[in-house]
Amino acid sequence: MDETLFRNVGEDGFVKAPDYTKVEGLENMLDIMSDVGPHNSYITDYYKKRIHYISEGATRLCGYTKEDIKKYGQEIYDMMLPEEDKPILRKQADASMKMINSLSSEEREHCSLFYDFVMIRKDGRRICVTRRLRPFLFTDDGKMWLSLAFLNYSPNNKVSKITFNLKGHEKRMVYDRDKNVWEDLPPIILSENERDAAIELYRGSMDKQIADMLFVSKDTVSYYKKQLMIKTNCSTIRGALDYLYYNCII
Repeated sequence: MDETLFRNVGEDGFVKAPDYTKVEGLENMLDIMSDVGPHNSYITDYYKKRIHYISEGATRLCGYTKEDIKKYGQEIYDMMLPEEDKPILRKQADASMKMINSLSSEEREHCSLFYDFVMIRKDGRRICVTRRLRPFLFTDDGKMWLSLAFLNYSPNNKVSKITFNLKGHEKRMVYDRDKNVWEDLPPIILSENERDAAIELYRGSMDKQIADMLFVSKDTVSYYKKQLMIKTNCSTIRGALDYLYYNCII
């Protein structure tokens, strides 16, 4: 990864450290949130190249303790990623960092990205997770400093393309690893029935129940599910529903 992306050089030529007083109490707030509803969250510090904070839920997901993560620092990433996936993830991380750092300050307030990747737990078991990331603090020279990410289990078993979203701007892009370019995705526009079906699916309703509610056949509900996956650029209905929910579309 290009380390010059993270340099914050002052007039004296020395690298200036970000003001960490800005995040005092943030870890405590996230721990309090865990008492209300468990979450698999962590904060990445791109200046110190380490995990700044990780929730109890995220430690259970990866199998590593907070002490492990503090001990290993940046090495924890290498320990948790399959060797064959590392070049892909580095390429996508570089592309994402450059994209985020190129945004205006106003756009940064609304950007997020997500993708699936395979994680190797401490016990050696492989799982696939969806990572949803939102940058929230930048250095004085405008480079990304801290990001907040949430992890959830994914039914996939390989690295997916990164989808980039500017909430409220009707702008979505996906990174094409072969062409090394970001490609625009169409805005998500759901029909009334597709929206109602998505809400009921997210609630856990069965296809037959939804069909009866909407006065359509089960085959039509299956068609709605396929449309939801196509429109969200997700390979699973669970991923599509999560995307629609987290982006306040349903």
